[in-house]
Amino acid sequence: MLAARRHPESGTLVWMLPKGHVEPGETPAEAARREVREETGLDAEVERPLGDVTYWYVRRNAREGPRRVLKRVRWFSLATAETRATRLNERRLLRRARRLLEGDGRRTDRSAPRGRTS
Repeated sequence: MLAARRHPESGTLVWMLPKGHVEPGETPAEAARREVREETGLDAEVERPLGDVTYWYVRRNAREGPRRVLKRVRWFSLATAETRATRLNERRLLRRARRLLEGDGRRTDRSAPRGRTS
């Protein structure tokens, strides 16, 4: 799942995964669920680790100056995303993505009846 944001300095649109910091007393899985919920409004569940994306960035604070921060982003499976998405149109989009990744680009939900999307 990608979320669009404006870069704070350049204003350009960037697409990125929901992510954030592990709060005190929180496990990495709890932090992942909280961050996805805060950034997308969806409730996620961590089934098993798929690996991490880690990188460093600099956070600038006028009072304290620049500070290096290590960021670790955790993932969950596309199949889980497909079943957890709240809205029907999002579940259809995730299903199409899964089928394309499985090599079955011919089958999509375009012929499925249109109904409510929530």
